[in-house]
Amino acid sequence: ICSSNNILGTSSSNTSTLSTHSTRHATNRSTQRTKTGAAEMATELVVNLVQIGLLTVASYYVSAWLAKRLKDQSSMSSADSAKAQERLEKLLNSREEEDGRRNRESLTLNQYEATLASDVIDPSTITTTFRDIGGIDHIKA
Repeated sequence: ICSSNNILGTSSSNTSTLSTHSTRHATNRSTQRTKTGAAEMATELVVNLVQIGLLTVASYYVSAWLAKRLKDQSSMSSADSAKAQERLEKLLNSREEEDGRRNRESLTLNQYEATLASDVIDPSTITTTFRDIGGIDHIKA
């Protein structure tokens, strides 16, 4: 009399051996997956740390470059400062002549005032009038 295990060609000892072998094989595969996953995570971590480091270094150099540019832009040469002061004194003298008074001391400007004075325009030098500007004719008339 043959048992059903013998008909299939396996015995109970063979079945347990196959079962143990497949369990070990699955465990090995999961261990390999875990090792591979850990290696991938470590690689990803290293890549992220390198990216953060590069970004930090690049940010430092861009900040230093911008600070230098702003410093160069804000500092005026002494010739530019003298020119701005001369232009402002000329404007103030013309205003004083119109008003008929002359009671101010010499004009001394600090760096910030000289920077602003370089942007001041004497209104008498402007030759463009509102009539020269196009548009809104019904308001100008």
